[in-house]
Amino acid sequence: MSQLSATPRTRIAQNQNLKLAGRSTIVNQRVKAVSPTSDRCMVLNRENGGGVAIDLCHSFGRGSSSKDDFMTNLEYRWGMTRNSLNLDTRYNCFFCDGVLHTMYDNGSWCLLPCIEVLQRYRDAMRRDNRKYGEHLAREMQRDDKMVHTYTFVAVNSRMRLTPLLVHNPEELDQEGNPTFTTYTFPFDIPKIRSHLHPKFVILSLGYQILRTSHMPPSVLEQGRLDDYQHHFDLIQELVASWWKQATVAMKRDPKFALVKHVETVEKPILPQMVSHSQSHKATRGQSKANGTRLQQRHSIANLKGATQESRQQTIRKTRSTTSLAKNGLKTAAPKKRRGTRRIPEVKDTGKKTSDIIVETRIFDPDNIPGTDDEDNGEYDEDDNEDMLPTVLSKPSASKAPKISVTKGKRGADAYPSASGSLPPSPTTEEMVVRMRTRSLTRAAAAASATAAAAASASVRAPKKPRLGK
Repeated sequence: MSQLSATPRTRIAQNQNLKLAGRSTIVNQRVKAVSPTSDRCMVLNRENGGGVAIDLCHSFGRGSSSKDDFMTNLEYRWGMTRNSLNLDTRYNCFFCDGVLHTMYDNGSWCLLPCIEVLQRYRDAMRRDNRKYGEHLAREMQRDDKMVHTYTFVAVNSRMRLTPLLVHNPEELDQEGNPTFTTYTFPFDIPKIRSHLHPKFVILSLGYQILRTSHMPPSVLEQGRLDDYQHHFDLIQELVASWWKQATVAMKRDPKFALVKHVETVEKPILPQMVSHSQSHKATRGQSKANGTRLQQRHSIANLKGATQESRQQTIRKTRSTTSLAKNGLKTAAPKKRRGTRRIPEVKDTGKKTSDIIVETRIFDPDNIPGTDDEDNGEYDEDDNEDMLPTVLSKPSASKAPKISVTKGKRGADAYPSASGSLPPSPTTEEMVVRMRTRSLTRAAAAASATAAAAASASVRAPKKPRLGK
């Protein structure tokens, strides 16, 4: 669907400062495409061009889109869904002369729909009985995408100073220019044919009467307006009902609170490589075949699907970890951090204790980087994971003893101790005894070397006797 034929289904957007976004230029093209007078003035039938000020006007002002309470009430009474009324729709806009545009906004003149339309809307609203406007919505849908007939009514007498020149493009003068007819107050001009939807025309006039001082009762009681009193009464009754505050229970009505027109199905869909046109056609066909979908149901279905998928992933991870533990295997060890010591690995091949080979890696205790280079001197208990001895054994159903490490020790003093429900294996005890013996031997050797160096430094050579002169 092209932008020209598309219809906005949400309210006018607001920016971070809660100001309405600017009107798109595509609105002009949409109005021009459906208006019987194209982009000419709807009242004067004057061409748009040649320096003539022809404006794009709103029947009901777009500024009301920032009033959330009012828009919510209107959407509920009209049988719409929340946040779905866009006042930039082409059926609320028309082209008009700049001077007449200002007078229309000031309530100097108005458009009156047929009395039959007003009566249909009034009867449907009474059937709704102040509830969600289902019946009124059906009546309004009958008037969608149609050309309607309106009566031009000059309400304020100040329009006496403004004659209207209605152009006749089909009738040309001798020079080939369109002819025009001059109308003076009270302007008995022909009926105006327009694409404007009656609901916006009624709302605009009712707003001028009930909510502004542009059309006080004294103005509507003029003798020349007696023929339109029934129109004014019906319009005030309709708009007064539309303006009533919707209660919290009304706003929670599932028919109103949820979006009817959605482009998804109830089950979560895996992404597929399809073109935009194919996706739109398929979605449109599904929405017609399956009827109206509720957005909340789709959200719940997608949430349930995502939750089930995450649970399945967790179960798979748990099963894989359990299977590794049963088989006596170890998961991937974390990366060895810089400056840490790895304790010798002892391989248990089922041989006697005397045949166990301890693989000791070279370690220089004098070449330990400072704590500032590691983690700012903060001790992390996870560091001990790389310092524990790893005992590799054949898969067995018996549990290995739990290994605990004394916190706060590093280097040669960070030896493990056996604890837990099972006694430590002989292999582990032998390994610990050997390592402690080596450590003590090295410490004693280092101490004796230090003492010998100090003693040699204190011994001095004997002085030679001085020979006499």
